[in-house]
Order: sequence, then C-alpha cells, then structure tokens
Amino acid sequence: MNNETIEKLPIAPSIKALEIGESVDFPVERNNPVRNAATQIGLIQHKTFRCNISDDRSTITVTRTN
Repeated sequence: MNNETIEKLPIAPSIKALEIGESVDFPVERNNPVRNAATQIGLIQHKTFRCNISDDRSTITVTRTN
C-alpha cells in the first residue's frame, strides 16, 4: 500500500472490506482507534483480525484471519 494514502484511509470501512488473508496498513499514531475498530467489527460481524506493529514502529497492519 502507498504510504501517502495510509493516513487518508477511513478505519472502519477499510477493515470491514477485508477478505480472509487481506491486510491494510495504518500509521502507528492511529493504533488505539484501529485496534478498537478491529475488535468491534470482529465481534459484530463474527470475523477475526490480527493487528501487528511494524519493526520500525511506523505502521500497524490489520489482517483478516477468519
């Protein structure tokens, strides 16, 4: 994903649109809202997500696992 567009992505619609195995990146500054959205969407829509912070601590990646 292009770093220029990372900050402009809306969190919830981007996470909801993920298919199994797909992932989306956000700036690490948005860590709490991203994790909260992934948790809430997972509970409501019965989906499973994994959140990982990059080694350089610049992005958080949300991956749909189920």
